[in-house]
Amino acid sequence: KLKRKGKKFQIQIVGEGSKMNELQQAIAEKDLKSEVILMGKRMDVPALMAAAHCFLMPSLWEGMPITILEAGVSRLPIISTPVGNISHLLKGERGYIAPINEFPDQMQKVMDHYPAAILRSEKLYSHIKAHFSLDSSYQKLIELYTKALG
Repeated sequence: KLKRKGKKFQIQIVGEGSKMNELQQAIAEKDLKSEVILMGKRMDVPALMAAAHCFLMPSLWEGMPITILEAGVSRLPIISTPVGNISHLLKGERGYIAPINEFPDQMQKVMDHYPAAILRSEKLYSHIKAHFSLDSSYQKLIELYTKALG
């Protein structure tokens, strides 16, 4: 959809899975070889995130994926499906939530309004730092034990 509109973009997919052959076939059929790059299993994900402009999480099911937290710490705008605990994490304009079929529209929105997307990513970064950092986790654990011990 974005390619038909003449938008320049590249999606890098990191990882491997049982749908790899289907994905390769779809990329070939839709002539997206330049736009969708299958990266395979990678050990340099922080470097890839540092070079990225947006993080896409088109999952059908998740709990609280660490990759969302990593993308948030990397200050990337995030577009995700409303699965698991992701909606709670991205609420309050800390990201973009959409069903998979609406991802192209959300991607377009991020491309057209990138400064606003960056503001959302900064809100997410602050939220993650406040609620998921080692320091905040340690403090919550101390509070829990203190309460349990009376």
